[in-house]
Amino acid sequence: MSNSERAPLRSEGETEDLTHYAENSMNVVQSTIDRIGFGKYQVVLGLAIAIAVISDGAEVALVSLITFILEDVWDLSSTELGLLGGAIFIGMSIGLLIIATWGDDWGRLPALKLTYIGALALRLACAVMPEFWSFVVFRGLTGIVQAMSMPPVVAIAVESCPSKYRGSFTMFVIFNYGVGQIYVIGLAALLTPDLDGGMWRLLLVLAALPILIGILVLFTKVVESPMSSARRGLNQTTVESLEYIAKTNGQDQMTEGEKTEVWALSPLHKEKGFYKFKVLFDSSHKFMTLLLMGQWVLTTFVYFGFFYLLPQLLDDIDSELSTLLLLSLVIVCEMVVIAATTYLIELPSLGRKGTMKICYGVLVLFCGVCLFVSENYLLVPSIMIISAFNHGSFCVLWPYTSEVFETEVREMGVAFLNAAGRAVAFFAPLVFGYLLESAVWAPFLLILSIGICLLGIAFLLPIETRGISLDTGQKSNITK
Repeated sequence: MSNSERAPLRSEGETEDLTHYAENSMNVVQSTIDRIGFGKYQVVLGLAIAIAVISDGAEVALVSLITFILEDVWDLSSTELGLLGGAIFIGMSIGLLIIATWGDDWGRLPALKLTYIGALALRLACAVMPEFWSFVVFRGLTGIVQAMSMPPVVAIAVESCPSKYRGSFTMFVIFNYGVGQIYVIGLAALLTPDLDGGMWRLLLVLAALPILIGILVLFTKVVESPMSSARRGLNQTTVESLEYIAKTNGQDQMTEGEKTEVWALSPLHKEKGFYKFKVLFDSSHKFMTLLLMGQWVLTTFVYFGFFYLLPQLLDDIDSELSTLLLLSLVIVCEMVVIAATTYLIELPSLGRKGTMKICYGVLVLFCGVCLFVSENYLLVPSIMIISAFNHGSFCVLWPYTSEVFETEVREMGVAFLNAAGRAVAFFAPLVFGYLLESAVWAPFLLILSIGICLLGIAFLLPIETRGISLDTGQKSNITK
């Protein structure tokens, strides 16, 4: 069987037999990864894909810093400021739709290689743009490429890790979002006296340098996701990936029986690109897709809206600490909570859904506190806790969503829902800014209301994904 062979047309009965056999073969891929266990390969993979998350976090931090700096440097109007800040998010929405449409067809590793090289080139290009309009265009292009990296990152993480550690491994990767933000804020603090004088260009260059590490590791030490290869009928690539992972982890190679079952696997669906979107809304997935869409939209709206509000909230607080230092403390608090959720989501008593409920519950509780307090010793810790659990709930969505959808539509599901969330989040700064101007307590009332809705959605989610097979039996579990 050649590497490019695909399944011929079959009768309905034969297709059912093929589906059953293919699911068993996919179980062989999963069970082989579970047998190999967690080891050196997952550590190297984690380093390589964490760079994309660091880069994503750095990009969000850069939006605030660069917009603030260039307002004075280029004497920008309010309209130009809005365009400068929105260009990256518009680009991200476009990039997510691109990867949602074709990402599962391209594969995980090729998409990551493309986005890493593209992100590095565009970041460096932004640093030498001479005027406003060319800078805006390249910032938008950077957003497109940057957003395209996250869905394959999460997909290759869950597909290349043993079931027992899948959620924690993915959360560890997402944890590095805060590392990217701290990295940029630290660079800005070092360059602060001269940022207005042209050092902001150096900030863009230095913020892009970690991508070089990702490119080096990605091209030399990482192999394609065996599950993605198997679902696309690239059986030789599947075997090679599994044997490379086993060798790197110092475990036994595949048995002849395992290889035979993998070689017998054929793709179950011929649809590509736009035609696969119907899978997300078929009878098996529609209820779950709609629930997750509401969850992604509300969570992303609150996350980006509150993050936009943070500098203004912290600046208004009467404190001896600088706003930049307070913002850094908030991000550190977020990282602590994410580290805790990395442990919580693997507990049998909580899992993914239970961890979501905790995050949303804490969010509601402390937003309620902020409605009635004005003292700094209560307000500052409450804001930090709200921001931390707000970010924690956002991060838990990544492993849960990637585990709900099957391998053949995993990137599509994650990217489509993320795109829906970011499209609505485009209006979050406007809404939260207006509410803050009207009353300090108003944004907290909105977050409290949304948090109650999110808590309700978490209770409605029909399945817990902790430890489940990524492909077998999924549709029957999520049918409503």
